[in-house]
Amino acid sequence: MLVPGALVCIRTPNRWNYIALIAHLLKGRRRAQALARAKPGLAEEDAFPTHYRCNTLSALRRALAENDFDAFAYGYEAEPTHLSFSKIAYALGLLHQKIAPSLFRAALFAFERKK
Repeated sequence: MLVPGALVCIRTPNRWNYIALIAHLLKGRRRAQALARAKPGLAEEDAFPTHYRCNTLSALRRALAENDFDAFAYGYEAEPTHLSFSKIAYALGLLHQKIAPSLFRAALFAFERKK
């Protein structure tokens, strides 16, 4: 339980980002192969199933508002290093970074103060 005035910072993947959409479409072995290619050296125990519950801007803002937080959340797109295995994929990732609306950004951030 947070006291009024307490601060919280949230970073979570965006359900509508191309990374999450591709991960959802790929199953089993194909997903593991794609992840191994995008993240070389990733330990097997660091790859786990995802269950999106509050991973859209609207769901995150709604959950924060319902729990007495100032609902300030936004999408953020970092450099697409996960696409560095291919010059074409990396260039497309940079293009996405420049033109994608907040709805499709890779990560969602929220910096909140408890009311």
